[in-house]
Amino acid sequence: MAEAPDAAPAPTEIRLHQKSRLMEIAFSDSHATGIYSWEYLHHLGENQERMWGEYLARLEKAGASRG
Repeated sequence: MAEAPDAAPAPTEIRLHQKSRLMEIAFSDSHATGIYSWEYLHHLGENQERMWGEYLARLEKAGASRG
């Protein structure tokens, strides 16, 4: 499904490089520069508790853990 021309890019992949601990986020518009809009950072901050709970629920459902 194509996104609207004026739609904000959405994250599509998150990679954590184990040695450097660098987090790389790829976006739907194919960039992975690590430059994020204030709107997106605000969204993450405002929704952190709910999103974290959803993440933990997905881990539990998959039988996985953070450890």
